[in-house]
Amino acid sequence: MLFLLRTIPFWTSNIIRMIAWIPVPGRHGLVNEGLLALGVVNQPVE
Repeated sequence: MLFLLRTIPFWTSNIIRMIAWIPVPGRHGLVNEGLLALGVVNQPVE
């Protein structure tokens, strides 16, 4: 139990980091919007 209490702060930082990345590679994320704006692709990439 003590081990779990000591490691929970590290889990939260990883979870927050993963959630922060969601808007970047998403269907309407920064990467797809950039590729569409540059004319590299005609529709969003899955």
